[in-house]
Amino acid sequence: MISVLSFSAHDVYAVSFDIRDQPSCLALTSGSPSWNSSAKTCQITGASLAIHPKDSLILRFGTTLLITGGNITNGGIIVNHHGKITNFGSIHSFIGSTVTNDGGTIINNGIITNGGTMINNGTMTNSGTIKNYNNGTMSLLKDLGNTKTGTIINGGTIIIYNGLINSGGIIINNGEITNSNALANRGILINHGVINSWNNLINDAGGILVSTGSIINHPNGFIWNNDGATLFNSGFISNPEMSTFLNFNTLNNGGTILADSSWFFQGTRNHHSNSVLNNFGTIINPDNLWNFGTLNNYNNINNIGTTSNCGGIVNNLGTVTGNPIQDKSLSDCPQ
Repeated sequence: MISVLSFSAHDVYAVSFDIRDQPSCLALTSGSPSWNSSAKTCQITGASLAIHPKDSLILRFGTTLLITGGNITNGGIIVNHHGKITNFGSIHSFIGSTVTNDGGTIINNGIITNGGTMINNGTMTNSGTIKNYNNGTMSLLKDLGNTKTGTIINGGTIIIYNGLINSGGIIINNGEITNSNALANRGILINHGVINSWNNLINDAGGILVSTGSIINHPNGFIWNNDGATLFNSGFISNPEMSTFLNFNTLNNGGTILADSSWFFQGTRNHHSNSVLNNFGTIINPDNLWNFGTLNNYNNINNIGTTSNCGGIVNNLGTVTGNPIQDKSLSDCPQ
């Protein structure tokens, strides 16, 4: 017996939706499209618009795609080529799909889910919900801004080449975030996964960073816990040689901080006079820890290297193993 495979029209013929004018907008096969000539806007208000595998939707220069209802399901390719996508509905991209923001603008007030590849090389702002699933990869060649009403949930991989800026919203990481430039938090950042940082990880004023996972600060990386920010760690933070960890406000540690930095200005510093380091877990210091504020130790500091108290306050209600904490004048401490 011979079996014959049958193919649907989408298996044989790829369909390309190239939106640039009224005819191309109204040629969309579903979604109840309408065209606003003065605004050069193609609006989708109705049911689902499906982009099948091998299909593509391309938004051309100066054109706006406005999604006010319904959803786009993407198994193929979506390219925003210097246009603008404003989403109040939902965009769902599956395994094997690609969404590329090529010099355009994406404003999300609805829901975007990604199980494929998403590349941002333009302007992208989230005031709704973005979910990156465990098979999904988001590459941020340009900034992704998360506003105070925005939520980003990552179960896959986010690679930051430029910036992920959380301005009062919520970011939950259950996967991996690789930061090569700037991860800035002024809202709530919850890490249950892994954050690998080679540059600036900034917990800024108003920011709350809660980590039950791992934060790995690689050589030449900086972790900033700035004035008005709070960091709660019950996981693992690694600050290796040639990296910097600066605390200007409150750091509560119930996990493990491994500080193996060796450069004079690149040790682990409780930097500001009103900064507080509360240790309920373990701090392992093979090199230099500088305290300019208040260091409250309720559990264990394994001081293989040097812990220097630079005019600050040390309240030790736990244990300090290895070398004792040294009192130093400010002139003998890094400025």
